Amino acid sequence: MTTTVKSETMPTPARRVPYDELAAVTRGSVVLPGDAADVVAGVRFAKAHGIVLAVRGGGHNAAGLGVWDDALVLDLSPMHSVTADPQSHTVRVDGGCTWG
Repeated sequence: MTTTVKSETMPTPARRVPYDELAAVTRGSVVLPGDAADVVAGVRFAKAHGIVLAVRGGGHNAAGLGVWDDALVLDLSPMHSVTADPQSHTVRVDGGCTWG
């Protein structure tokens, strides 16, 4: 399930500081996708409406490169599963994963 949060409904610190105080920006809206289909829908929506799209992964970037002024931020942090397949020797890691 996708959750969309408009910038004006978020508290000022959350709206202005994406990771830490090194990169303060303002955002249009944030989409928190629940699965790959939600990600695709967010990308298509931004493209169809000519909206700048910023993708935020697990929040590793202190410089704030996963956000952009007045962009639609596709925040992948809710997508944080890891799936290992021992038979094929592969691991699938979602875009919102962190080291911890």
